[in-house]
Amino acid sequence: MSKIKVDNSIFITTCLIAVFTLVIFVIAYQKNKHLAGLEIAKNLCIKTLPLIIITFILLGLIQAMVPKDLITSWIGEKSGFKGILLGSAIGIIIPGSPYVVLPILAGLYKTGGNGSIPVIVSIYSAKFLMGINRLPLEIGFLGPKFTIIRIAATIFLAPVSGLVSWGVMRFIK
Repeated sequence: MSKIKVDNSIFITTCLIAVFTLVIFVIAYQKNKHLAGLEIAKNLCIKTLPLIIITFILLGLIQAMVPKDLITSWIGEKSGFKGILLGSAIGIIIPGSPYVVLPILAGLYKTGGNGSIPVIVSIYSAKFLMGINRLPLEIGFLGPKFTIIRIAATIFLAPVSGLVSWGVMRFIK
């Protein structure tokens, strides 16, 4: 079993969110809304915690089984525009909420390193701009005309965001 390495960015972010949460809790307490807020938080945990835990287990198993060289060949620095297009396609079809997708992207980033940023940016952009899992609701609420126009307006944004991130990486080390 490997030793758990503490990621400073996660630790700092957690501390900042904890302080912010404490401030909001004090304000909620003063307005006598703290118990309602804690009840909502409890229900959110009950609904999402199993999904998050299962996702982390899945990610751990995948990272342990799939060779790092294979992942970096598909999403790493040498994957180039092919990787960005692949990432865009994956982002469009990948199911799940941010609770599922963001840990997956974090695992890819950890495995692929900085060279994987353009591909991960294209996956992220495609998922949250064009994810097909919301198409039925979008068509139902906004209509097919809106959906077609939105897809036409956003279809190229995921690959473009990957290319832009690749360019920005050249300036930020």
